Amino acid sequence: MRFTGISVVAVMLSMLATVFVSGSAQAGGPNEDVLTSALDGQAKKKTKTMTSGDLDRASATMSRLGNHVVAELSAQNLKREERVEFYRDLVSGNLDTQVLARFMLGNNWQGLTGPQRTKYLAAFTDYLVHTYAIRLGGIEVNKFEIQSSTFSGKAKQDILVNSKISSQRSKPIHAVWRLRPRGGKFVILDLVVEGVSMALTTRQEFSAILARTGNVDGLIKTLKERMA
Repeated sequence: MRFTGISVVAVMLSMLATVFVSGSAQAGGPNEDVLTSALDGQAKKKTKTMTSGDLDRASATMSRLGNHVVAELSAQNLKREERVEFYRDLVSGNLDTQVLARFMLGNNWQGLTGPQRTKYLAAFTDYLVHTYAIRLGGIEVNKFEIQSSTFSGKAKQDILVNSKISSQRSKPIHAVWRLRPRGGKFVILDLVVEGVSMALTTRQEFSAILARTGNVDGLIKTLKERMA
């Protein structure tokens, strides 16, 4: 069974599984400038300045995909193998994995050989799929609502879409999604919940592993061990 045409919003929703409490996230969070600058540095080329029409398109994208994924998450009869395949399709088809993978390594990326980059990119993608397939297994999301959308930064290269996600068992939370146009569609680069950026948090985690293991091979080994 294959699942296609759905955004990586499901991957980002995993973060909500551990923070489904009352509260809100400010648009962009306190590290918005840091994140925008770093992600821009990883991009191969600059994107054109967006217009107000892009705000509506980004909101419509998140509304459609968010509610689609909520429906998928409500299905409790999916086998583990089916969930993993579902999330792999999401990551490979809708997330700029290379940009985010490079962002997670920071300056360490420049020192990698071609084979090391290939191994790391594969491990990074597998780690996302494995981690979020497990976390999403028990999440309960009953409603996904878009509240507003704004441009991020003076260059207007990203759009921040503010949403409210509700569960019958908990108070609603507010989540901010960072989108960027890529290849004729919007891709999700980050999710901010309770002022915490998923991208920055993962980068800090990877930095700690690199400091402990000494090199990217140690990071790859650690990621594989966590998937065992």
